[in-house]
Amino acid sequence: MGNPIPSSTTADVKSPLEGTSAPVSEISTQESRIGTTTQAPKTEAELAAEREYEERIEEEYAKREGGA
Repeated sequence: MGNPIPSSTTADVKSPLEGTSAPVSEISTQESRIGTTTQAPKTEAELAAEREYEERIEEEYAKREGGA
């Protein structure tokens, strides 16, 4: 029916340090850099907007709970 899947000890995943295929046993131990970006400190405008957003969210939840 289908083609058999060949068994292999290496994956077709490039190692970021070597530029070659890495053994399957090492893939899960490689350091992941996905989502590790450095962020600049927030500006005063961003902080003010964040505070205003939090206040509005709290007010909305209070309305839904019958508190306002």
